[in-house]
Amino acid sequence: MGDYDNIIRTAAEDAHARGLAEGMAKGEAKGREEGREEGREEGSMTKALDMARNLKALGVEIAVIVQASGLTEEQVAGL
Repeated sequence: MGDYDNIIRTAAEDAHARGLAEGMAKGEAKGREEGREEGREEGSMTKALDMARNLKALGVEIAVIVQASGLTEEQVAGL
């Protein structure tokens, strides 16, 4: 009976290790994707703010800048 118990225990440990490795790999992949998405969002916001700053410096009306940039009136006014 001892060999049978060892086989079962080894199989269970192997399955646990594979499951843990798979879960960690999925978690890392999800984290990387979330990080990329966050970076894209930050980049888009930076681009919109830069464009709004430039338009404001050119004397373009705030309402037009809001429409063109997607920023709020408060965000544009604060530039």
